[in-house]
Amino acid sequence: NDKEARGLGSVCCVLSINGLESITARQAEMFSSVKQELYLNGIKMLGDEQAEALSHSDAELWLNGVVSITDYQATNLGKLEKINLASLRELTDQQASSLAYSLETYDNDSLKKYLKLGVTSITNKQAEAFALISHLWLDSLISLSDSQSQSLSKVPNLSLLGLESINKNQAASLSRVKTLFVSDAIRTQINTFRRLRDGISNR
Repeated sequence: NDKEARGLGSVCCVLSINGLESITARQAEMFSSVKQELYLNGIKMLGDEQAEALSHSDAELWLNGVVSITDYQATNLGKLEKINLASLRELTDQQASSLAYSLETYDNDSLKKYLKLGVTSITNKQAEAFALISHLWLDSLISLSDSQSQSLSKVPNLSLLGLESINKNQAASLSRVKTLFVSDAIRTQINTFRRLRDGISNR
């Protein structure tokens, strides 16, 4: 109830209530006072009012049960510095842009943003929108185009653990990522390309 939500929100730096399947806008407003980490992974559908209330939180927000969002929700959730939406399978170009750009706090040349998504594919426009993000997890992504890998190579910290195969052009692009998390097979391909590139440059 609201009284319990108010109490939890006011005293917690980290709050995990993953068994909760829905919250009211009032409860979302109270939970937004959590300072560090807020886990609401039991919620599958989020209302616009709840998303707006949660957008005021300073905490890293975990909504790994949410499977779809509206444009309005994407704009609000994009105001968060750290957002986890690991079950989100589909995303429009507009939503991707909102999640990436609604908060404009820069860390060197990158937007200071931690974004985790469950999408299995992305468009070229979405890859371009994600290019400025400082930390990006797309671990459900199975494949990339050359253009997409080129855009994502600008992300300083990138996780693509679900990627199944890449070509030479994609290996060349991904080899430029500062901190990259991929499978051992993909890592081998990238390292092979790096050795070839470094060997040529050292001649």
